Amino acid sequence: MRYGSGTVTLGDAAGDTITLGTLITAANDARSTGSLIINGALALSTLTTYARPYSIYINGGGSIANAVTFNNTGSVAIGNLSATTTFTSGVNASSPATTQLKGTIVSGTSINPGAGTPITFGAAELVGATVLDSNGSNVSIGSIDGPYNLTFASGIGSGVVDITSNVGANSPVGTITVQAGITQPVLFRGSVTGVGLVGGLGTTLSFDGNVDLTGGANLLGLTQLNNTLYASQNTTFSFPLPGCLTGHRTSLCRVWVVKYLLGRWVEQHQLEREQGQRLACLVGM
Repeated sequence: MRYGSGTVTLGDAAGDTITLGTLITAANDARSTGSLIINGALALSTLTTYARPYSIYINGGGSIANAVTFNNTGSVAIGNLSATTTFTSGVNASSPATTQLKGTIVSGTSINPGAGTPITFGAAELVGATVLDSNGSNVSIGSIDGPYNLTFASGIGSGVVDITSNVGANSPVGTITVQAGITQPVLFRGSVTGVGLVGGLGTTLSFDGNVDLTGGANLLGLTQLNNTLYASQNTTFSFPLPGCLTGHRTSLCRVWVVKYLLGRWVEQHQLEREQGQRLACLVGM
């Protein structure tokens, strides 16, 4: 497909199914600087991209069979709030300048979970409520911004979720939910700024940076702060009134500081929590 600096649109809405063996998203030359907008639901065997500064918008959901790598360096948009977008063999969008996400995005299949179908995003922007499900494979994301909720679905299972940079640093996110059924630690290696955090029973959330929430956190699994694998500065949890931190277990906690967003300390002291000890609501103490 050749469109230079122009725009090509396929389909009017998700109800328009686009069935192809191979979709080559642009010509592999320097003139490819435009946009490919796909509004119809995809049914593709192969999606081919090139390392050129053009953008791809997959707005209609559908499925792509091959292992998709977005080599283009413009923008990528994936998702539809009323349809699922499935990358049967995994997806890698670490090259684009930004990757916009919304709706349910799935890699792999539930029939063959954990079959090496990872989800990899670089700089991600939430442009709608987003659910990620890797069917047992790993999920790796660089930074995350955008004022919407993000859910890591239970289907991730034994896959590792690794968020390697800051969450909400440029635009605070909504509530991040880690569903029960995810058995490996969910790693937040940078700061987290948003509305809330929810961790299901049996989950492990690991924070290496400060956590600043306008709401509260309900962490029913194991919570690790400044753990021995990714130790850095002391982690700070910040809440406004009437925000609340509740949970079931925490371990490897060196210093736990809870404060109002306006800077007045609510609690500041050394904590050594044992597994099995329930955390009380800290705001207002």
